[in-house]
Amino acid sequence: MRSEALLTILLACSIVGTTVAQSIADLLAELPSCGLPCIEAGVISAACSVTNTTLLEGCLCTNNTALSSMSTCVQTSCQFSDQVTTVGLLTTTCADYPIPSRVNDIRAAAAAALALSVVVVSMRCAARVHRTGRMWSDDWTAAIAALLLAVGASLELASAQLGFGLHYWDVAVANATVLLQMFYALEIIYTWIKLLAKASIVVLYMRVFPSRPFHMACYACLCYCCLSGISFSFAIAFQCQPVSAVWNRFIDGKCLDVNAIGYAGAVLSIFEDIVLVLLPIPELRKLQISSKQRAGVGLMFGLASFATITSIIRLNYIVQFSNTYDTTYDDVNTVVWSMIEATCIIVCGSLPPLRPWVGNLLTATINTATKGRDQGQSDSFGKPNTSSAGRFSEIPEPGLSQNGTELTAWTATVWSETNKSRP
Repeated sequence: MRSEALLTILLACSIVGTTVAQSIADLLAELPSCGLPCIEAGVISAACSVTNTTLLEGCLCTNNTALSSMSTCVQTSCQFSDQVTTVGLLTTTCADYPIPSRVNDIRAAAAAALALSVVVVSMRCAARVHRTGRMWSDDWTAAIAALLLAVGASLELASAQLGFGLHYWDVAVANATVLLQMFYALEIIYTWIKLLAKASIVVLYMRVFPSRPFHMACYACLCYCCLSGISFSFAIAFQCQPVSAVWNRFIDGKCLDVNAIGYAGAVLSIFEDIVLVLLPIPELRKLQISSKQRAGVGLMFGLASFATITSIIRLNYIVQFSNTYDTTYDDVNTVVWSMIEATCIIVCGSLPPLRPWVGNLLTATINTATKGRDQGQSDSFGKPNTSSAGRFSEIPEPGLSQNGTELTAWTATVWSETNKSRP
């Protein structure tokens, strides 16, 4: 059946002297021998007409299912050099047809992650410097994580420009090596973003809650996160021997099972997220504040649970597309959710330090809006209005204390002042 289909195609090309017929004939003539059965199988599976070359080309070039099956066949049947030749011929043949693209999805995710992380962390650092005149260790680690996220987002934008987000067979062959190098760098950067962002959260916990047993638990958590992050970054960095075999497919290197590394990393990341959510709960229960205030504090720290949800979604895509042969298109979901996950960890970890500053800004805004009304009341009764806008500036920034009362009092005072300032 396949031989008959190929023979019919060649016969049609020899009879119909059109540009389309010539392009089909050129495709078949220049294809490596390992790629011919793949093209035949694609024609048969798509039920394309083999007697009309115009319909044949249109059928193949607009049928993503057929193109996907041909691409998979070529990647599993041919050496990499023959794969490059075959994909290049398919790209040239189908150049005039619409190309499905998810490039805009990548650009949107990268731009949003870049803007959100930079703005939130900048506000965090500005608030800290404004209140204390310096940045603490948790601020520095968050800032470095945001900087790495900016680098990763920039790489995503550049990779989208080169064809990431297109189907494998639509990517220019000349861009293949650069795209693989970018993806390799993104994997390593992503690991370090998560490590630094989670370390920032743990260090923040240690500043807010000074209990010695709690500090010991935080040190254990921090050591585990560091050991896990560094181990996975090394596993990714040296996944192939020689390392250049990661992006140079002409080299016959020995590589680790990347899927296994991805599964393990995603599962352990989810575990770490859950630990970060549960870790401060015992200390929160000790705070001498009302249930409403305790719930508010818990909500801020519990927002990290959203990062856990993004980690689970990311793991789902890793499993779903672990064996794909259309990596430049199918891996878009994995890359996008990796960026969302990293952004969530950075942003959620920056919300608690922003709480007093945001509260101060809100009360100042409220007082400014009601200044006229309050002034009128002051003139009527002869008593000046006492504004709460300045109360937050009187609350000192917490530091490590010996007996634990300083930070507990700070947390209670911040929430108490916030509630008082509400109209």
